[in-house]
Amino acid sequence: MSRLRRRAAVAALLLAAAGISAGCNKLKSKQEIKKGHEFAKSQQYQTALASYQEAFRLDPNEKKLHKAIGYAYMGCTSPAPSTPKISRWQSRRSRT
Repeated sequence: MSRLRRRAAVAALLLAAAGISAGCNKLKSKQEIKKGHEFAKSQQYQTALASYQEAFRLDPNEKKLHKAIGYAYMGCTSPAPSTPKISRWQSRRSRT
């Protein structure tokens, strides 16, 4: 009986550790997104893109990242990084 209890305790401990690490990744992802927004606001699109990609690696289920990554790519490749679409997106990001 003690062997069964020990296995159950180990399993519960592993599940708790997995839950805690998933929460840490979400928090780190949010921090990377915030850094990416700051870089994008100062028109450092390559650095913003790196932050967004790191956030995506940490939390691939974050829905806002796809749009942010797309706008960072637009900023990297457009001849004039301050296109109206990017400017509107940046002004919305600064409000949130």
